[in-house]
Amino acid sequence: MSLEIERKYLGAGREHLLAQLKSLGARQILAPHFESNTVYDNEQGTLLHDRRLLRLRRREWPDHADGLLTCKIPMEDLVLATGPVKRREEIEISLHTLSDIRNMDRILKELGYHPAGNYEKVRESWCLEVEGRSAHMDMDLLPFTETVEIEADPATLELVEHLLGLDKFPTSAKSYHVLYLEWLANKGLPANNYMVFTDDERARLRKELGLSGAHESA
Repeated sequence: MSLEIERKYLGAGREHLLAQLKSLGARQILAPHFESNTVYDNEQGTLLHDRRLLRLRRREWPDHADGLLTCKIPMEDLVLATGPVKRREEIEISLHTLSDIRNMDRILKELGYHPAGNYEKVRESWCLEVEGRSAHMDMDLLPFTETVEIEADPATLELVEHLLGLDKFPTSAKSYHVLYLEWLANKGLPANNYMVFTDDERARLRKELGLSGAHESA
């Protein structure tokens, strides 16, 4: 189990950060890849009610694919001088093959958990060491926006966001699901739990990443 402390920077994208990350000696830890995430719950919606997340993630690169099963347990958000940051306990299991992902999906269903939503994104991850401190950064392209997430202890998070100029962007401690629901509401669109690319967008992004046009079923 680990403690996740993170903040999202809304509208900040890959092009804004790459040159600065490289100039500061950051290292890429995950090349750009396509993610498909399935969120599970029981018929009563107990996990959503309790603000717990049970997620099965599939990640794809040109030469391999893997998966992660994650359970996130809510804690009170931290409020820093620069605004709130999300804080949660996180339990994660690595899945190394497509067969592992299929088997985990079956296990979850046998235990009474079923898909309750899905979301997709393109992600690239970096690690930056500053003054002996480490920060993990995810650059995400979502169907409705671009964001950057920093995960670090509070002091390091504020230092890194200043170094990268991210303190000029709107921030949020909300989940992507909540941000997506707010975006739909602002557009006058009905709420749904499926934050996914259109077929054409997905095909284009997968081609740019060197992947096949349609991913193989997990």
